[in-house]
Amino acid sequence: VNQYPHLPRDCGGRSCDLNFPVADASEFVRAVAERSAPLHAQMEALLLVNREALEADDARAGDIARIVGDDRIIEPEARSIRDEIVDFLDLPGPDDTTIVFVAGHGINVDEDYYVLPTDARKQDGDRWRRSSLVAWSDIHEAIERARGRRPMLLDTCHAAGAFNAKLEKEAADARIVVLAATATNNTAAELADLGHGAFTWSVLEGIRGAANTGGDGVRILGLSDYVDREVRRLTGERQQPFYHLPRTENFLVARR
Repeated sequence: VNQYPHLPRDCGGRSCDLNFPVADASEFVRAVAERSAPLHAQMEALLLVNREALEADDARAGDIARIVGDDRIIEPEARSIRDEIVDFLDLPGPDDTTIVFVAGHGINVDEDYYVLPTDARKQDGDRWRRSSLVAWSDIHEAIERARGRRPMLLDTCHAAGAFNAKLEKEAADARIVVLAATATNNTAAELADLGHGAFTWSVLEGIRGAANTGGDGVRILGLSDYVDREVRRLTGERQQPFYHLPRTENFLVARR
């Protein structure tokens, strides 16, 4: 999510709009199509992004529409996110790999973590209208129902806050792999010279071969280690990623 039209002065007195989440999500889809999809018989994708931001780059928009399908590119509003994710994550079978990627604002409210959709808003002062937010527990519940391998990547602020003790245990029990941009109290950096968030840039480079440490392709543990080191390097240790790697095989995530 790049655009937050109802939050013009709600991020430190400034607009909550971001520069790169749509580019992050689009290039992630492209990287998966190029490097991960060949490991499988076919690929299906759902992309919830601000279409206006996507179409600001005609070439990228055309490429992504060909990969995803124009009818699978949907505005990231709260209701759409909830409904589309539930339906889409009912599709995977036990031999499938389901990858969930999130880029945008994430916040902690009391003990709960929320992703801010494009129509997020506040009631008054600092109180959020919770009905306009997407509870991480809803996304987590949907991916729990999906079968097969389930890596999740979160390029949001305070991303580790998405996993309280209960959800972390549930993720472990379900063997859900999590790579998150930030610890609970960290913010996620956007790097203008790279045109991406630091975390997403590191993930993209890793998938495209930089994390191919064994010579047979990029494996999940190698990708996790590469992203951790690269994010710390790019941000001068100001951003510290969070990982949740439960009992799982060190599976291939991208070809050589």
